[in-house]
Amino acid sequence: MIIKELVKASEEVIKEIRQLEIACKDYDKLTGDIFLDSSLNFNPYMKNIFLLYEDDKLVSLLTMFIPTQTEAEISSFTLPKYRQKGYFKALFVKASNELKKYEVQDVLFVCEPQSFSGKAVIKKLKAS
Repeated sequence: MIIKELVKASEEVIKEIRQLEIACKDYDKLTGDIFLDSSLNFNPYMKNIFLLYEDDKLVSLLTMFIPTQTEAEISSFTLPKYRQKGYFKALFVKASNELKKYEVQDVLFVCEPQSFSGKAVIKKLKAS
């Protein structure tokens, strides 16, 4: 497992992200898109894209939209065959460390109502 932490995604990385996003949205019947424009984040040097690779394949990702220092919005996808392996947790730990470094206190998890796996993660985290 390799985790990459990025401030901004290249066109090649965006293509990888969109492929993973489409696969997950099709599987889970979701409609929303991940927001990847880091130029709107309050700090231009803050890492906000976290990518997890297995055997050189992007299998899980977490992104953060942080327009103010008050709150970060987190979106995440993991390919169905790679779920239940702790990948979201590994990415969330990295993201949380970045949020602490910049003193961002609140996290908002973006989750569509029909996302059973997303709702299960939020419940497990005891998030409100």
